[in-house]
Amino acid sequence: MQDLVNAFTVDVEDYYQVSAFETDIDRDHWGRYESRVARNTHRMLELLDRYHVKATFFVLGWVADRDPGLVRDIHEAGHEVGSHSYWHRLVYGQSPQQFREDLRRSVEAIEAAIGQPVTAYRAPSFSITNQSLWAREILAEEGFLVDSSVYPIHHHRYGIPDAKPGIHRTVTPAGSLWEFPPSVVRCKRVNLPVGGGGYFGSTLSPSHGAVWPG
Repeated sequence: MQDLVNAFTVDVEDYYQVSAFETDIDRDHWGRYESRVARNTHRMLELLDRYHVKATFFVLGWVADRDPGLVRDIHEAGHEVGSHSYWHRLVYGQSPQQFREDLRRSVEAIEAAIGQPVTAYRAPSFSITNQSLWAREILAEEGFLVDSSVYPIHHHRYGIPDAKPGIHRTVTPAGSLWEFPPSVVRCKRVNLPVGGGGYFGSTLSPSHGAVWPG
C-alpha cells in the first residue's frame, strides 16, 4: 500500500492584504497598518520546527520587499519559499502583461532575500480559474515548475469544479507544470474545501452545488 503524502503550505500575507478587503483598503495605504505577519510567521516556524515538519511558504512580494529577513528565516529553517504574487491582485482581474509584471516583481523581491530561484506559485485567492488559465503558460515561461492555484470546488470568487483533485501535471505551449490543488473532500456530488479557502456560511444551489464566501 502506498504511503500517504502530506503537503503543508502557508500563504504569507498580512491581515489587511486579503482579497475581501481590497475595495476598502487601498494598496497605497498598506504601510499605514500595524503588521502582524512577521510575528505570526515566526510562531508558525517554531511550531513546525518543534514537530519536524517542512512546508512551502507562498510569500507576497510586497512582504518580501519590506521584511527580507523574515523570508530568509523561512528559507534558512529549511522550508520551500514560493511566490504569492506581489500585490495580491486576482489573476482574472489582470491582463496577461499585468500578471507577468506582478509575477516578476514578486520573484525579484523573494530571490533577493533568499538567493535562490523561485519555482512555486500560488495565485491570490486561488484565482487561476477557467477565465485565467492563460496564466499557466506565463508561469511556465517564467521558469515556474509548480502551481497550487486551481481549487476543484464551486465558489463565487474562485474554483474549477471539475478540475482534478489530486497532484497532476498540466501541459502548456511553454512547458509543463505540476499542479498541487488544495485539498477537498467529496460529499455526494460536491467537493468541499478542507485545506484552505472559504469554509463557512455556505449555501447550496441545485445547479452550482456549494457556494462559499471568501
